[in-house]
Amino acid sequence: MSERIVLLEVDGYTDVAAYTTHRYSTRGYATWPADTPASTVYEGRLLTPLRARREMFYNGGSRGATQTGFGSVDLANALGAADHDLAATFRTRSFIERAARVLVGYSDAAYSTFTQVYKGTVAELQVSASKISFVLKDRQRDIENPHQQTKFAGSNSLPNGLEGVADLAGKAKPLIYGKVFNISPPLVNTSRLIYQVNSATISTLDAVYDGGVALTAGAAYASQSDMETTAPSVGQYRVWINAAGSYFRLGSSPVYQITADVTAHSAANSTTAQILKAMALAAGIAAGDVSAADVSALDAVNTHVQGIYIDDDITTTDAMSLIAVGAGAFFGFDLLGVLRMGVPTVGTPVMNITSNNAQGWEYATNADTGLSRLSVTVGYAKYWTTQDSGLASSITAAARSDLAQQYRRTTATTTVSPNPYKRDNKLTVDTLLTAKANADTLAAALQLTAPTQLITIKGVALTPAQAAALQIGCTVNVPWAAPYTATNLRLVYAIDLDFASLTADITVDGFPV
Repeated sequence: MSERIVLLEVDGYTDVAAYTTHRYSTRGYATWPADTPASTVYEGRLLTPLRARREMFYNGGSRGATQTGFGSVDLANALGAADHDLAATFRTRSFIERAARVLVGYSDAAYSTFTQVYKGTVAELQVSASKISFVLKDRQRDIENPHQQTKFAGSNSLPNGLEGVADLAGKAKPLIYGKVFNISPPLVNTSRLIYQVNSATISTLDAVYDGGVALTAGAAYASQSDMETTAPSVGQYRVWINAAGSYFRLGSSPVYQITADVTAHSAANSTTAQILKAMALAAGIAAGDVSAADVSALDAVNTHVQGIYIDDDITTTDAMSLIAVGAGAFFGFDLLGVLRMGVPTVGTPVMNITSNNAQGWEYATNADTGLSRLSVTVGYAKYWTTQDSGLASSITAAARSDLAQQYRRTTATTTVSPNPYKRDNKLTVDTLLTAKANADTLAAALQLTAPTQLITIKGVALTPAQAAALQIGCTVNVPWAAPYTATNLRLVYAIDLDFASLTADITVDGFPV
């Protein structure tokens, strides 16, 4: 009799290149002779296939990185039989950080008909007398390392060199995405007054300031040798832009603190989608593992220019989260290891959820649920260096006040309290947006967007295809929930998927509050 089964495949390596795929199932299974792999046995040891919970945002928030949690995948090990059989394997093969896959299909069907529902890696392996547990991980961990991996060597032999001396050794080189204001670039050659603004090429060096006073730009250098051997005129600076790093040199010693405005990329390459994509690629995510459709869709709805300056050990996840805030966007990896991104927008439903395929619903909570917003203030045009002292005497009082503030701010308000108790509910969001007009748009959108009460639909029965299609940010149709219409589209905010029963608890936006 045909029944739905789950397959687990884990790769065990004997060295960097050689590995064997170990195969298990919830009941004995063998691939067909025409399959690839052909006539291959899957031992029926799989007790707990996989359970995965995904949420659109960390801690029930409303923008940034998604959150994923996994249970362990357990194999039966009665009387230590598997432990005995695989003991030599565990001693001679590496499973940690190696590939793992979960597929769902039917016991009497060809392997080619199975649907892959998880692709990731093994985080931990645990062996006991009764079971063997593979703890799987989401690819989010792959971007939780410091984003800027290029460090200063501190190896200058003055007056030569662009690596700084001992005080810079081991520090992150500056890295820019998009457009940034008032950064403090490191002085990488103290003898020649050379500063580095980026560890890659830039589009333009927009301005260099000494104590808030803009210096005059001289002609750009043609090469590193040109920059190191030819000083600018007194009071000027000259830039050298190169794929391996971008620098400027001063013609005379500064009187105050040196800061700069820099545009690293074109406007088209400084959008939320393009920066998220660029950061993922720089962190080692393959281009094929970034959803091109999601990048295009996010670019279609948000072309606002952003910018981030990295000169420390901020992780890729945290840096991407700062960018996502400016569009109210989410990003994260799906269960197949593909980076997804977007803004919560109702679209075409991937499935219908009715009383026939769900067990009921209950209220959920989210951090933004509460009173409607009386006002929303958005910070934009961040000054990466604030200056409340050490400015030239020619700087006006207004400019001094501006330079002392990290963000410029704009506020969207409503004149009538949107709640009967006349209580203010104010929201402040600091972003990396560069233009006031874009910050105005975001503030207005957030002010007009009423918080909603999330609901969790319990025990939704899925087909393998539906399990694969069900993603954070997708749309489902829930005709049996209020307002009880045939078309009642809801956004998916969280999914708790049980691969053993192929059922899910699905959290969607529910009723306005």
